[in-house]
Amino acid sequence: MNKLVSILDDRGWSSFQKLCLLCCLVATAISLPGMWSGIFLDDYVQVAALDGNNPDATPLGLYQFYPSEPGVFQDRLCSGPIPWWTYPGIRENFCRPLSSALEMMDHTLFDHHYFWWHLHSLLWYLLLLLTWGRILQRTLPAKAAAVALMVFTLSETHWFPTIWLANRNALVAGVLALMGLLAHLRWREDNWGPGLILSLAGFSAGLAAGETALGVVGIWWPMNGSAHRAVCPRPLPIPTGCAARPMSSLNMSNG
Repeated sequence: MNKLVSILDDRGWSSFQKLCLLCCLVATAISLPGMWSGIFLDDYVQVAALDGNNPDATPLGLYQFYPSEPGVFQDRLCSGPIPWWTYPGIRENFCRPLSSALEMMDHTLFDHHYFWWHLHSLLWYLLLLLTWGRILQRTLPAKAAAVALMVFTLSETHWFPTIWLANRNALVAGVLALMGLLAHLRWREDNWGPGLILSLAGFSAGLAAGETALGVVGIWWPMNGSAHRAVCPRPLPIPTGCAARPMSSLNMSNG
């Protein structure tokens, strides 16, 4: 470990960059046992759709769980896939085409070798940590940012979207929306020209991955109140006490 720290010092790594690397290593160690967990719960429904055995979902619509046509619903009710006590008017269809496309890519590349699917999810989680760490570094004092990143890394609720393949959408949506937020901060604070377009692109891509991206609005709005400078000429400060809370949508997302 001392040798690694020495190497990083020689390459000019800051203390916060070292902390980000440490958090990624800790997150990997925590998530590693789940790499061999296979599939469970909604994963079976989605893999069946990718295998062509689930007529109610499509490769780009893996989060469509109940058919909307009354006749088809009744047929599923009688044949078994839907429990007999299910309310006929139930609807559980989510618009997550990007997340569906990523699972379709896993299925195409790795078939049913789910270790690689889980590794793909882990990479999104690590990217989430790095992106969120960069935002914390820009918006909070050094010590507060370090504490917030460590608390975020050690949150046990992040294990679930990392290991449950059907819940990967929360990670993808969170990463893309936070990247959009980071681009927005650079546009507002550094006058970075591409920032505005990239922020809109990141948030739009996040919404295509899942509704978790809406949780980033809870961070973005207190920062500057509006995307229009005329409404709020200067960004508003973020209370330090809120540092560990902004991605609570990830903590609560289970599907």
